[in-house]
Amino acid sequence: MPYKRKCVSGKVKYVAQVIWQGTRHQKLCSTKKQAVEWEAAKRKELETPTPDSPILSFHALCKSYLTYSKPRLSTKTYNEKLKVLDDLRPAWGDLHLDQITPALVSTYLNQRAKEQSNNASNKDRKHLLAMFNWGHRFLEVPFNPIARIDPLPHARKPIYTPCRKDVLKVMGAATPQERVLLNCYLQTGARRSEIFRLKWSDLDFDRKTIALTTHKTRNGAPRRDILPMSDELYSSLLWWRDWEERKFKDKSHVFICDHGGPWYGKPFRVRRKFMRDLCERAGVKVFGFHALRRHVASYLADSGNVSIKAIQGLLRHQSLQVTERYVQRISSDLRDTVGMLSTLGTGH
Repeated sequence: MPYKRKCVSGKVKYVAQVIWQGTRHQKLCSTKKQAVEWEAAKRKELETPTPDSPILSFHALCKSYLTYSKPRLSTKTYNEKLKVLDDLRPAWGDLHLDQITPALVSTYLNQRAKEQSNNASNKDRKHLLAMFNWGHRFLEVPFNPIARIDPLPHARKPIYTPCRKDVLKVMGAATPQERVLLNCYLQTGARRSEIFRLKWSDLDFDRKTIALTTHKTRNGAPRRDILPMSDELYSSLLWWRDWEERKFKDKSHVFICDHGGPWYGKPFRVRRKFMRDLCERAGVKVFGFHALRRHVASYLADSGNVSIKAIQGLLRHQSLQVTERYVQRISSDLRDTVGMLSTLGTGH
């Protein structure tokens, strides 16, 4: 929509603007009518492919995008994109990109929501939007039909975060060897994969530091962060390093599968049953490794002594909003405020 701007001369002009594929196009007009007409004409111009623009098929765009994405994304994210595009290619594969209209995409997304959920539809929209944005940057695809489609409303499902009492019960039910692994999560707030890929070379016992590596970055490149060890973590890992009965002392990874099976002698990747068995042994509601990460964030926030920015630094989130979603707390100020309401019905 046009907006007013007062020029140096004192006259009021109208700024017409169209944001297209991340680029802002603007023009200064004398009247609001002229600005509206320019915006409409400019938008039509940008949406109309030029004669020299290559007309790709949907299949060709998918193939190029997946080839580009595979070495840059985590396996999980890549497989999500692959599934969405594989589901669509039988119906849309032979269509030229100028035939992929907002109406066509909207019909698919609405059907997806009907068959599964609004959240599933929004995930598909996210991956399609990313592909067409990539196509604009690298293949000069002139039109992104997804950009005009808003996400569907959906309620974020509450994620269970264990209370301090249950975490302590799990720690109490664990063996000394199991507590070493649990301490790595509770003393760092690390992601599951960061601890499983931890190597002895990542531990500096002289400086009391631990290096954690994640691939959860914007371009998929690994990022290595060095954190100080707490006294508890230092003692726990030092005991694990020097424990005479620890197997595979010649291995570079800190945690190696010592149970029979195909993963014997290899670094852990998942350990699906580990937390479930521990929770059942402790008699508490089952939670996983990632719940420990959320527990650390909430525990620090509830202490009242740690800022949300400091918690973001510990969890190494690139966005503060992500950290705020992890933190499940009720501030003491809010408790005091609600406590004052008790007097409303008592007359005191």
